[in-house]
Amino acid sequence: MDKKCGTLQNLDEVHVLVRETPWSKEQIESGYRPFLTSDAAENRAKAIVSNSSAQNINWNLGLTSMKTEHELWIPCYEIPNSDFGTPPASLEAPAVHKAHGIGLNWGSLMRFGRACEAGLELFENGLPSKIRKKLANPKEHLPTIEEIIWLSSWQRVTDVESEVQLGKERGSKKGVDWKFKSCGQTINLEVKYRARDWVRVTDGPQFSIARPSYYEDVDGKFPNRLPGELNIVGISSYAAPDRSWREETHDYLVRNPQIDAIVLWTPSFTGADDNPFEVHSKDKAQLVRTLLRIVEEDKQHLVVVRHLWRERDQRRLDGKAHVDDALNDYPRRALERILGNE
Repeated sequence: MDKKCGTLQNLDEVHVLVRETPWSKEQIESGYRPFLTSDAAENRAKAIVSNSSAQNINWNLGLTSMKTEHELWIPCYEIPNSDFGTPPASLEAPAVHKAHGIGLNWGSLMRFGRACEAGLELFENGLPSKIRKKLANPKEHLPTIEEIIWLSSWQRVTDVESEVQLGKERGSKKGVDWKFKSCGQTINLEVKYRARDWVRVTDGPQFSIARPSYYEDVDGKFPNRLPGELNIVGISSYAAPDRSWREETHDYLVRNPQIDAIVLWTPSFTGADDNPFEVHSKDKAQLVRTLLRIVEEDKQHLVVVRHLWRERDQRRLDGKAHVDDALNDYPRRALERILGNE
């Protein structure tokens, strides 16, 4: 982090950071427009502090900068005891853990806030206790944020159940993250967060060694397809979909016909129709696209990752060996949207 700014339970500090994102105070005074309106920023700050206080999450806040043609300031917070941010000299840790940044050992304050607000909107009595405990666990914190945001990414969500075992009558102990209705359509949703995919942003498909398969831990989650229900896998990843990922997704759907769709989301991708979701399905793609709810903020998600180690020159594609910091360059279309040029 470039600046330290209090903790997640400090309402004044959280409010300032949320209110000004993604600019400095001076930039806003000169006419730059922040992400949120004044009222929205106040509500989000209260949601963040309320959830943090209730779960005794008092991690350190900070700001990190992204150097583009416009300097962006991104509010984040440290996640203690994360697998990432391992010192380069460590011999035991895999190389993929020797990087730090938002989505690894830092959390995005804005995305955490999105999840906190979603919890208030979707659950009358707040997030289920199991979900709250996972949020307070440093190892599960970021994947749980993605689970909550994926749940909120559907139209008119009702009848929400968490951690549902679809094959319980068959003795299966595996369960999906959510079972709910969207516009009356029952959806069984399993969410996966692929933090280690930061490697693929710089290494490209020829160095895709971060994991043997995108879907190995989905096996057994959907034992069958029930009439009138959709079985869907949602993936949050650092790297935009490429040919190898799309081919693996297609093959997995062919081998698992009980899964109706796989939906991909990354902070570095929007499709030709400006849709941040990429839907893969044999015959349910249009239905899934109709049920998905596009939130403009998800197209403006800021990610910065910094290497703590170098292995070889090939780890920079397209002659970018001189680039030291910004691993995931902020998409130009999203930057133009922030600046109000679209």
